[in-house]
Amino acid sequence: MKKLLLFAVGTIVLYLGFSFVKYYVSEAFDYHDRPWAYSRDKGTSLLVGKWGGTFTDPDGVKKSIQLEIFVPLTDADRVGKALKTGKRHQSYSSNTAFDGVASVTSQLGKEEYEINGGVDKEDNGKFHFKFYHAENTKRVLPNFSLNEARNGQWVADNLDFEAKFSFQNLDGSSLWKSSDPRFSKNVVVHMNRLTSVATK
Repeated sequence: MKKLLLFAVGTIVLYLGFSFVKYYVSEAFDYHDRPWAYSRDKGTSLLVGKWGGTFTDPDGVKKSIQLEIFVPLTDADRVGKALKTGKRHQSYSSNTAFDGVASVTSQLGKEEYEINGGVDKEDNGKFHFKFYHAENTKRVLPNFSLNEARNGQWVADNLDFEAKFSFQNLDGSSLWKSSDPRFSKNVVVHMNRLTSVATK
């Protein structure tokens, strides 16, 4: 009985020790491979976090935008991953990928988006992402909705990107008119940091 108890205790200790190593190895790789998302220096500016700004859409409607970019893996997710328990974040195969959410408000109403994109492999200060209408949220129609963020750049507490739009009719169908310059107009969006930490 005593041997069985010692074996059980030893197994648990080995399991926890292995999980401990997995946790810190995972953390070390993230700090090295994703400097845009993690830093041991609390004063370092990161891409992850909350951002806010304003822009005018191709229809001349002034809008404000709030954007939140999530860390690829939170501490709680990392513990679950090490112990192989609990629901985890999306598992990224790329060190450049990220996701997040965005909300846009104007006189037309509030638009809710999910975003998915990545930083440039050679230059983490450059990024791109796509906007997707968040599930189970009311669409603002008719409207020039956000479709894509191109040529994004962030430096310290400033973030800029070129917004591409798509137009939806009142019934939700898409509309494109090559003869109307509004439908091919892109807008530069300037944003400032609101907070430095983001979690899902």
